[in-house]
Amino acid sequence: MALVNCPECGKSNVSDSAKSCPECGYGIQEHFLREKSKQKIAEEKRDKEERIATISKSLEAELNEKLAEVDRLDKPKKPNFLKCLFSLETICLFSHGL
Repeated sequence: MALVNCPECGKSNVSDSAKSCPECGYGIQEHFLREKSKQKIAEEKRDKEERIATISKSLEAELNEKLAEVDRLDKPKKPNFLKCLFSLETICLFSHGL
C-alpha cells in the first residue's frame, strides 16, 4: 500500500488500494490494478521478444553454417566432349541405327 496522487484530479496522499478518490470519486484501486496488469504484460512481451531474438540468432547461425558447408563442396567438373560422344548410351543408339 502506497500513498499516491489521484491520476484524475491530482489529490495527494491517496492510498493506491482505496476503492475511489475521496475528492473526485475516481476508481483508484481499479486504476492501479490495471496499471500493474499492463506492466506485467509489457514484461512478458519483452521476455518473449528476447527469446525470439535468441532463437532467431541460433537459427541464423545454423543456416549460415549449412550454407558454408555447401560452399565447401567441390564444384562439378565440365563434361568431356569425347567421353560424352563415346558414352555407352551413344554407342547403343548408333548400334541400333538411330
